[in-house]
Amino acid sequence: FWKRAAPSAMMSVFDAPSREICTVRRESTNTPLQALALLNGPEIIESSRVLAQELLAGDADDSDILRRAFSTILQRSPSQQEMQILTATLKSELEAATSKENQSVLSVGRAELSPGSDPVRLTAFTMVNRMIFNLSETVSRH
Repeated sequence: FWKRAAPSAMMSVFDAPSREICTVRRESTNTPLQALALLNGPEIIESSRVLAQELLAGDADDSDILRRAFSTILQRSPSQQEMQILTATLKSELEAATSKENQSVLSVGRAELSPGSDPVRLTAFTMVNRMIFNLSETVSRH
């Protein structure tokens, strides 16, 4: 349900124009609220988890999964330096994902969890995907 005079909070954070009049050009800003919305928004968390579930469904090793996640989100292959960052991030997320508190991201959204999925690996890859979704290159068209 859309209200012309009251756009959703997410739309306001990303400078969506009001729907009362047509706009020729949309303003472009970069604020901390946008980064927070992308890191903590339920849409992004659920998208990250669903992508992680799809990528973990096969028998690929971690580096192949990271490459596929990166290329799925950014539509290009990661550089060697980017792969090193992704691998280090995954390693730290795997260590952090052992706590039940960190696994709470798996309950965000309506999409069902895959039966028999490893919650530690799924949480870690969800967090890596969430990081990729929050890259400036993902958010901006510039």
